[in-house]
Amino acid sequence: MRLPGGRKARYALVSLAVNLGLVVGKGAAAALTGSVAVLADAADSLLDLFSSLLALVGVVLGGRPADETHSYGHGRFETAAALLQVALIALTALGIGVEAVLRLRRGVGAAISPLAPAAVLVGVLVALAMGVFLRHAAREVGGSAALEADALHFLGDLWAKLAAALGLVLASRGVWWADPGGAMMVTMGMVLAAGKRGWRHLGELTDRAPPAEVMGVAAQAISSVPDVVRFHDLRGRTSGGKLFLDVCVEVRPGLSLEDAHLVSEEVERRLKGTLGEAVDVVVHIEPFGHDSPGPSAGGEAG
Repeated sequence: MRLPGGRKARYALVSLAVNLGLVVGKGAAAALTGSVAVLADAADSLLDLFSSLLALVGVVLGGRPADETHSYGHGRFETAAALLQVALIALTALGIGVEAVLRLRRGVGAAISPLAPAAVLVGVLVALAMGVFLRHAAREVGGSAALEADALHFLGDLWAKLAAALGLVLASRGVWWADPGGAMMVTMGMVLAAGKRGWRHLGELTDRAPPAEVMGVAAQAISSVPDVVRFHDLRGRTSGGKLFLDVCVEVRPGLSLEDAHLVSEEVERRLKGTLGEAVDVVVHIEPFGHDSPGPSAGGEAG
């Protein structure tokens, strides 16, 4: 049976499989070395495994077509899954940070073998490759909040993992505090990544307007339509990687209903031509001078 979500679901399955392999490998390394930094890295990969599972669930649910109960589609399921991924990052980082601080306060280190930094470095290389792959995948499918969040889990804390690997090298040479210090670096990277991504997804769930640059491009596309005299109340929001726009367009009085309809179709065509096919456009046609521009974005046609 074919899963909803198409290519998004297949990419999420790849991420799930890679994360499962990382959890097994890093968990074994943590058990062999006794390193809290490797344990933190293994916990981060376990979190990534759950995140990939959430991404898969999000793209499958979000890939379902619009129906009677969700007339705008199910894209917000994908966004909600991405926000849950961010919450998991924050909770896991909290637990790792507490353990690292306790070890630092007690002056407790671990006898670190050369396997520990090697395990972290292998994880860094895999995370870099998967992060680049998932970002490309998210762009290829026209935007996916869940896949972008999954990519962030791989890329967001690479610098912290590199610092953790350096700490493990020092710990293997007898610097006891370097191991819990490396775990703290992993924790910091996770928190920063969670905050950045969480703010973005929260904005989508609360209907925050798209970036000003996007709305500016939309305004230029509308103004370029020859029969558009003026437009106003240009509004936008995003859902599951899809952009929703609506606008009131004013045309010259006396234009036939058929010609006015052609104007609305041309507005939609130009918006999709400049912003991509993942755009849902609603155009309201008015005779010029029928109403004054509202507080939202508006402008005169060129």
